[in-house]
Amino acid sequence: MMRGLLRQIVTATALCAALGVAQAQEFNPGEPIKITSRTSSINETNGAATYAGDVSAMQGSLVFEADKLTVFYAGGKVPAVGDFVPADQVTRIEGAGGVFVTFNDQVGSANAVVYDLKAKTITLIGNARATQGDNVTTGSRVMFNIATGVTPVGPEQRGDLPAAVQPAAPGVLR
Repeated sequence: MMRGLLRQIVTATALCAALGVAQAQEFNPGEPIKITSRTSSINETNGAATYAGDVSAMQGSLVFEADKLTVFYAGGKVPAVGDFVPADQVTRIEGAGGVFVTFNDQVGSANAVVYDLKAKTITLIGNARATQGDNVTTGSRVMFNIATGVTPVGPEQRGDLPAAVQPAAPGVLR
């Protein structure tokens, strides 16, 4: 039991180092969000706008692609928007269906995604896979903090943490 826990700790430490824990990515969460889709609808009851059909949302170097994205607004009020959604009025974005997320040199895919703008976290849910170069993390959930660059990792409900961390070439620091 102790050996399994030690192996998980070593794997998690190596993975965090490989995913750039020490270096947070430059990102401005206040940048407006540009959303394109085939259709959109507004739900005044819950203060959300839903975009469907080849949806793409971009906020600086952060890009979401999904079959459907729902944007939830602060105060439950959907503002009148044009091409850009003001980020300071958005609390979270939820995506479903064929989700792909890119952030600088990191790529994620999953069945669903939740982007919490206040917590500055992106959570990939269901068949989640995150890559950075040759390094890969998979699981039912993978979370990434865009403010700190930290990817908290831990084992699935049962079993080991699935990860593949590639060693750096001799003399190369990651």
